[in-house]
Amino acid sequence: MALSSMMRQYLDIKEKHKNEILMFRVGDFYEMFFDDAITVSRELELTLTGKDCGLEERAPMCGVPYHAVDVYVARLIEKGYRVAICDQLTDPAESKGLVERDVTRIVTAGTLTSPDMLTDREPNYLLAVHVKGKDAGIAYCDVSTGEFYAGELKQWETALSDETARIAPKELIARDDESIREICRRQEIAFTPEETPEDTYAGLGRLVKAQFGADQAGRLPKTVLIAAGMLLSYLNETQKTALCHINEIREYRISKFMVLDQGAITNLELVKTARGGTRKGSLLGVIDKTLSAMGARQLKSWTEQPLLDENEIGRRLDSVERLALEPMLLEDLRDAFRGVTDIERLLSRIAISNVNPRDCLSLASTLKSVPGIKSLLLSAAGLLGEAAQNLDPIEDIAQLIQTSISEDAPVQIKDGGIFKKGFNPRLDEYREASLDGKNWIARLEQREREETGIKNLKIAYNRLFGYYIEVTKSFYDLVPMRYVRKQTLANCERFTTQELKELENTILGAQ
Repeated sequence: MALSSMMRQYLDIKEKHKNEILMFRVGDFYEMFFDDAITVSRELELTLTGKDCGLEERAPMCGVPYHAVDVYVARLIEKGYRVAICDQLTDPAESKGLVERDVTRIVTAGTLTSPDMLTDREPNYLLAVHVKGKDAGIAYCDVSTGEFYAGELKQWETALSDETARIAPKELIARDDESIREICRRQEIAFTPEETPEDTYAGLGRLVKAQFGADQAGRLPKTVLIAAGMLLSYLNETQKTALCHINEIREYRISKFMVLDQGAITNLELVKTARGGTRKGSLLGVIDKTLSAMGARQLKSWTEQPLLDENEIGRRLDSVERLALEPMLLEDLRDAFRGVTDIERLLSRIAISNVNPRDCLSLASTLKSVPGIKSLLLSAAGLLGEAAQNLDPIEDIAQLIQTSISEDAPVQIKDGGIFKKGFNPRLDEYREASLDGKNWIARLEQREREETGIKNLKIAYNRLFGYYIEVTKSFYDLVPMRYVRKQTLANCERFTTQELKELENTILGAQ
């Protein structure tokens, strides 16, 4: 027996993604087949069914609704799997033959971007390590925010374990090395072996220059440049979209911060307790009174990286003192920050074309808070005043979103109803057509009866001919010259007019 065309397509794509669970979009579901289906049904406790595919036995199959896919993907990632999302690239209603499909993103522990998969108050770092002799270059990134750090480790065999404990990456990319694997096992980091041939390392350097510019790339030592290139190459492979939100390398120097080894971080219980590993009960759990996810992540970073520069420490403490001495300013700032959403991650989703209407409304809501926050910070000095100088409320964008997107906009773009009435006249016309098309046709039918005197004239529709005017034999002599014949039947004729054609195009194209 021959495989069905869809199953051949599935197997061709699966051949390129042997190390991932392949979620294959079929209509309103993502389906998994064969071994993937058996694995996912076991891990997620989903019903395992079967599908006729042209083989003697039905292919094992299970599926999840497309609108809830992120929830299921997150659960698979937690269990240590990688997932390849295969989408429909052409509209099934307009496709002649098989719908075109391909993998649009690969989701791994270190490349999460969906809010359903992320912890708001913690970063989600992907770390790349390139070892050369006793030194190593490291680069790490949170693709959900666009942060990108790079630096060099001396005596990497003793330093790497402490750095991974501080960075807490969800996934680590490196050449296969048992000591690195052991660090990942001990710290529960997903390990991804990297196999780029050394003679192609020049290409990794060019990748970094293309992403960040020659000036930023030129400042990096060779080991760091290669680590950064490894990281970018992996992100390009998995995200399959332009990474325009990752546009700055923040050079990471251990000498700027107090070096805390893994034992100190654990025993001091800086960010989680030694027993139970929970945030509650740690130093961070006690001092974190931040109101935004962005603030929480920043405070966590500061807690893990105590400053060494006395001037920098003094400037930070001066700002804390200012707020402590002016409780009204502090309370006003806290009130202003209550309207702030996680635009750091939201803007990254915009950059990778993974944004929905509700995200846009959240952005507008936050932008409305910016002028008030800026005004309050400008009244302070030091770091707070400097932060205010960098704030741009981009009021034109906020105004555009507020005037265009409905407050009741759905989460999914395909559900429609996104834009407000009056924002776009053509869109209003289409919306009216989709909602009121039947009334338009009924009014045209009544007018044609009155103008022609054909009392039983009717306007009807079928898929083959679209909309048509039907006139019985007894009224042929009343048919006006402007009617164009479409079909002749035994006891009637079917016609169209220019006005009816235009109405048909509007009504059928509106949805």
